[in-house]
Amino acid sequence: RTQLTNEKEALQTQLDDSNSRLERAQADLTDLGVKLGALTRDNAAFRQQLANLNDSLTRAQQARDHASAQLDLARNTASDLKTENSQLERHVAQLLSDVAVLDTEVRRKKEQIAALQDDIRKASGRTTARAPVVPARPSTHVSRRTINGKVVAVDLEAKITTINVGSIAGVSEGTKLTIFDDEYVGDLEITRVYRDRSLGTFISTKTVEVGDEVSTSPLR
Repeated sequence: RTQLTNEKEALQTQLDDSNSRLERAQADLTDLGVKLGALTRDNAAFRQQLANLNDSLTRAQQARDHASAQLDLARNTASDLKTENSQLERHVAQLLSDVAVLDTEVRRKKEQIAALQDDIRKASGRTTARAPVVPARPSTHVSRRTINGKVVAVDLEAKITTINVGSIAGVSEGTKLTIFDDEYVGDLEITRVYRDRSLGTFISTKTVEVGDEVSTSPLR
């Protein structure tokens, strides 16, 4: 009986110890459940943040693609405008060249008319002494009078520009002018002169544009 009592007490002690461990395990399990719930909630929040970031990234990519398309369109438009402007400038230069040819032809016709008039007067016995007609040679004298004007056409490839002042304003072949906008642009030397316009070649540090001013006075 004493042995059975001792075994019973030992078993009871083991049972109490097992119950104690079971209670601790249940407490740990409860604590793990709480932590798992918190991790589940954090995971859901992280997933929502990731979804929001993906939406923002998608919108940013769409905005970038739209901006890129607009930039390409603007570049194409600028290229078309540049090409059209270059064609217009060449057309203007061609027209000015045609005008120069016509001016030369008109002078030649006038000389022929004057010669025919002399022949008619000689044939009529009413010839009067007159000096032979000598075509006027353009002067290379640079006018001392201050000349101011503006650029009205530019051929950047040929480095030729047209200004809106000519012989009436005192411009002559060889006249040198300064090109400027708000600051110095370059120098212009006149190579062809008409009554109200002139053509010349330029050397510039900046791009010469229609609307730039020209003057025989140094840039102030």
